[in-house]
Amino acid sequence: MDKKDSVLNFPLGPLGGYDPKKLFDKTEFSKLDGFVVSLALIFNDMKTFILLWEVLRENSPAPAKDKKGSKHHGQFFGFNQHLFRLQASAFKELTELIAKHRDLFKSSIWERTLKKLNAKDLARWENLVSLSIGKEGSDKWAKELGIFLTKIRTHGGFHYHYIKPIKSAWQRFFKDSAPHSEYAYVCYGKNYEESRFFFADAVFQEIAVELKKDLSKNFDLEFGQYLRDLHFSIRAVVAKYMNRRQVPLKFFITTFKTLKHSFVPNCAIF
Repeated sequence: MDKKDSVLNFPLGPLGGYDPKKLFDKTEFSKLDGFVVSLALIFNDMKTFILLWEVLRENSPAPAKDKKGSKHHGQFFGFNQHLFRLQASAFKELTELIAKHRDLFKSSIWERTLKKLNAKDLARWENLVSLSIGKEGSDKWAKELGIFLTKIRTHGGFHYHYIKPIKSAWQRFFKDSAPHSEYAYVCYGKNYEESRFFFADAVFQEIAVELKKDLSKNFDLEFGQYLRDLHFSIRAVVAKYMNRRQVPLKFFITTFKTLKHSFVPNCAIF
């Protein structure tokens, strides 16, 4: 993303529109239609987290003058940790969506949809399905990642009630008098903008660090690329399914004064 682009004004492809009356128009496809719309929502949510990560990174505070860092670095780190936990939770929801609705994959229209995927997107999709349903033979790293993200989701992603690991994580993080763990830091300002509990960020960071020890690969290097690969396959699955369902698609040509549109067969998108 270029510096001139903001989170709400980054490059997008041509604007198109499906005929909404052509989806959920047949009872036999209603569940599969709903499944694909849910896939599309998860695609959007995970994309949001990735883009916000990039925006945060581009606007990170200047390097700290000492090892302790600053309160601004602490808050920046907390933002990143929160986005990571939300991303993990969205990924977990994706695997549950697939696992709970895998019987839909037996339909002929779904089989025809997958046949239209290229080899790389098909492999990515099949690996995701294997991970979601715990099928033997799924990629080792994918299995490890699934377990790791499930646990992260439980610890402050969408769930906050599971407090058992907090005590041990607290004791591990604050066991040494290092500059960053000498105190359980906090800012009490006059409003919420000026306040933050840094010690809470630190504890959940420690939980993630401990869980990463069970992974066979470097999580920080692998996870971003893995998610981008998933985005390609989900994007392809949604588009190919709409094609198979023969939902008409129009592409719009935007000008300063008017919004023009023209009909384009679905086969033109891929």
